[in-house]
Amino acid sequence: MDCVIRVAIDEGVSPQGIAFIEQYETVLVGFNELGAVDFGQVAWPGINMGRPEPVIFNGDFGLTYYGRLIPEDWHEADPSYAALPTGEQFDPYPWAEYSQLADAYSEGGAQHIVVDTVVQFCRACAPLAFMPLDLTFRADGTPTGVKVLPMKCESEAFPRMEKMAEGPCNPP
Repeated sequence: MDCVIRVAIDEGVSPQGIAFIEQYETVLVGFNELGAVDFGQVAWPGINMGRPEPVIFNGDFGLTYYGRLIPEDWHEADPSYAALPTGEQFDPYPWAEYSQLADAYSEGGAQHIVVDTVVQFCRACAPLAFMPLDLTFRADGTPTGVKVLPMKCESEAFPRMEKMAEGPCNPP
């Protein structure tokens, strides 16, 4: 960690950035200020081979990796996901690392962060669909809920998605 901090200082990282590295043992590589709770990406060589991982942070909880918020029963949380094909070796999976901020809004004193996640069979496979999650927080940043929204075939968060895999969004 001392080496990482020395390099960060030499590269001109702000004192807040140094404090973030020391506190979370990761580097903030993307940041969207949204209110009491923010969205961003972090990266660290020892985590996910250094690929950026989306995180939810600030609020009253510090930092949480977005992937930990995806419910295990995501595919049963809304009937639209029943249209996803199953694989011979793998079932479709929401790849948290390929998630992007889709929307953020306040309603009734609550903060909502909507994140779109690519659903696919494997890391190198074409996407099947997008799974939006609505993360809800009280005004003070306390988490109050995670809701799986209906499956989407298009996402404004992924404007350059070229080809969808054969499935509900790309029928044979």
